[in-house]
Amino acid sequence: STIPYIFELPRSEEDLNAALGGLDADSQLVAIGRIRACFHVSLAAENRAHLRTFFGVLLGHVGHLCAQAVPNVVLLDKLAQPLFELAREMPEVAAAFATEHVARCHDALVKRQARLRGRIAKGGAKAAKLTVAAADLWSDLSTLAYLRLFSHLFPVSDLSHPIVSPMQILLGRYLSECPLTAVRDVARGLAVCDLLVDCNADAARVCPEVLVFLRGVLLSFGGGAASASASRANAGDGAAAGVFEGLGAWGVPMSRTDVLRLTAEHVRKGGVAVEEGKQKKKKQQQQQRTVALEPTAFPLAALGANAGEGAFDFESDRARVSALAVALRLLTRVADHLHDNGAYPELFEPLLAACRAVPTAVLCASLADQLASLVATLEPRCARRATRLPLALQRKKPVAIKQFTPVFREKFVLGKHDPDKARNEAKKLKHLYQKERKGAMRELRKDNYFLANERLQRAKENDADRQKKVKNLFSILTSQQGQANEEKRVKRKGKA
Repeated sequence: STIPYIFELPRSEEDLNAALGGLDADSQLVAIGRIRACFHVSLAAENRAHLRTFFGVLLGHVGHLCAQAVPNVVLLDKLAQPLFELAREMPEVAAAFATEHVARCHDALVKRQARLRGRIAKGGAKAAKLTVAAADLWSDLSTLAYLRLFSHLFPVSDLSHPIVSPMQILLGRYLSECPLTAVRDVARGLAVCDLLVDCNADAARVCPEVLVFLRGVLLSFGGGAASASASRANAGDGAAAGVFEGLGAWGVPMSRTDVLRLTAEHVRKGGVAVEEGKQKKKKQQQQQRTVALEPTAFPLAALGANAGEGAFDFESDRARVSALAVALRLLTRVADHLHDNGAYPELFEPLLAACRAVPTAVLCASLADQLASLVATLEPRCARRATRLPLALQRKKPVAIKQFTPVFREKFVLGKHDPDKARNEAKKLKHLYQKERKGAMRELRKDNYFLANERLQRAKENDADRQKKVKNLFSILTSQQGQANEEKRVKRKGKA
């Protein structure tokens, strides 16, 4: 169907769906552009208020798209362009919406945490219900979409920003206070990590929640508690496994330390990854066969709260390997944009130990190479600790202390009378010299005053003579002009 050129102003989600219903992603972009053209500010003054209303409806439309059973990710990407353009035209609307949404997310997280604490305190709740309630703490797809949009609308490199700073605090709370009960929660946490890494990459800021979460992912893939013990032994300190050993922030130990551990089907035998198959008729089919678990991308639509079970199998070993691949990729990005940080060894030594604890035997060739490349990158940078020198005072030449040594005069006499004739004569001559010098300066000042007065009188006389001559010339010219005017009048009368 053809797209109309004139639209009514959509004032609600229903009006927008009626205007865009039945159109594909590209056609919806064209329709949105024509709506903006119909209500352009240059056409009428009241169109600015209309565009503000339309901008709010379009922002709300993003949340409705994310709440669908199968979110249209392509359309969400397409809607980013008109949203950016409208935000540049009306930044106050975008700022108000972003501030309200971030505050609402903070309040929702606090309420869900309080509700979960109440259920645990009462006791008697089933483990499955507690698991579902714990998973609800994580941000849904619409929240991630809005926060990703805000990270592009507002400057994320500012040290303090009224919108971006609370948004980053919210993302850090998701990583540090939300439990991990399933692989889907790990995928949501990795999406939050990716957003935080993008926000802090330009400013090269350290985000400790991201580092702790990624370390927990690596340790969980290696088997949870056993991997954490191995990591502590390799790191040489008593660091914990992070969020995977309990939430710590409010004491609800619901996170699984082995959430990414591979199932018993994938074992290691003879240096080759194999999978136990069902018994077959033939003897060759009863033997264990080689398995290569290649990572795959997490579909964004599968992270939504309304995603169906068949959208993506998060409980498969392929999903666990994919989570590890995403964690390694994010850790590589973080290690690159923090390479000039002075505390690099202290930040990444626990992560390096966690990387070494990952069992490479169960990884495919590409993932094993990625892990080996990351370890090779971190090892020389973490070795900077050995080359550091202790702090020392700046080396300068010592400054001598000021000493006030008294002046001693030989044959000093107290009083005016000095028995030494030579000194008396010298004092008299000095006094006479000063007296004559003052007198000479006084006479010179008088002479200068006299000369200045003479110059002033001469200048006044010259000015008076010049003014007198000018007056005489003006009088002569005036008389001549009068005679000329009289002759002209006489001639005019004679002709008449």
